[in-house]
Amino acid sequence: MSRITRLELKGFRCWEDAFWCPEAEVHLLIGANGVGKTSLLEAIYVSTQLRPPPGVRWRELIPQDGESGFIRTELQTEVGKHLLRIGFDRSDRRIKIDDQTPRSAAAFAADHPIVFFRPGDLSLVQGGPKERRRLIDAVAEHLFTDHREVNSRYAQALAARNALLRPSARGGELLDLWSAEAARYAAKIIEHRTEASAVLESYLQPAYEALCHGKEQLTAVYKPCAQGDDLVASIMTLWQQHRTRDERQGHTSYGPHSEDWILRLDGRNLRQRASQGQQRSAVLACRLAQVELIAQRRSPPILLLDDITGELDDRRAEALFNRLLARSGQVFVTATRDPSPWLQGSRQLDRFRVEMGHIHVI
Repeated sequence: MSRITRLELKGFRCWEDAFWCPEAEVHLLIGANGVGKTSLLEAIYVSTQLRPPPGVRWRELIPQDGESGFIRTELQTEVGKHLLRIGFDRSDRRIKIDDQTPRSAAAFAADHPIVFFRPGDLSLVQGGPKERRRLIDAVAEHLFTDHREVNSRYAQALAARNALLRPSARGGELLDLWSAEAARYAAKIIEHRTEASAVLESYLQPAYEALCHGKEQLTAVYKPCAQGDDLVASIMTLWQQHRTRDERQGHTSYGPHSEDWILRLDGRNLRQRASQGQQRSAVLACRLAQVELIAQRRSPPILLLDDITGELDDRRAEALFNRLLARSGQVFVTATRDPSPWLQGSRQLDRFRVEMGHIHVI
């Protein structure tokens, strides 16, 4: 189980210079909006996953008037400590772990699991398929150590294929070559996502019932772009069938980048036929299921809970925190008001007041 024991920031979001040594099991960060609470969680995420949180780019972590950023983190594990130094600017980044360049960022990230609850998580239900793909891919990364690398290589091959689809490119044989390369990685992604979906779904209903005591059945259906014993051939056939359209549009219409993972409540599409309360409970159930899966398959993950208490009634908040605190490792909670009554228990809790540029013990 991993723990953040020291965090230093220079030029990270609104933090020009920050030094913090989290010592407890649960850390409550209270402060007004816009003072940097979320930025601290983002820095912890970067320190364990060696990349920004989903939907965030490296350059967005640099202050508006800055040129570069720096994170220095001490990470305690069961076998010892790691010292991480991450420097980045708008076009490049350098990562050192114990003064060495990591061989595999994906392997390091998998060894230090983390789950980030964010207010925008409702887009898992209300938004398009991109966020749902991110969730399935996050689960797949914990089941398959090469999934992150496979996803990256697919994106590179797909970008090359898209460039060759444009009318001015005249791809020809080169297009066929890159299509085959992209299809190879696409098939692996589908295999990983199929397994990840099946595993995650087994945790969904118990998590949903724990949060809202509802009798509805929460299920999920993965919709791959291709099926069959030979996925590579199926994908190549799919792309050949849509080649004229893709060449006209200049991009690949179908593939792992267009797939969806659909949540249903009693067989109804949750996005179209559910109340906002049911949708919110389903989203929290997805994250809770992710936590429990990781805790059982690897080790209790670090939890980042960013101002989610404002979206919960007392009953759901108490149920969520009771279950999370029992299955997680180190926990960081941000809030504009003190949610301590929901955090009571046997775990050590430290409270901090966050003001612009400062962190104070309460």
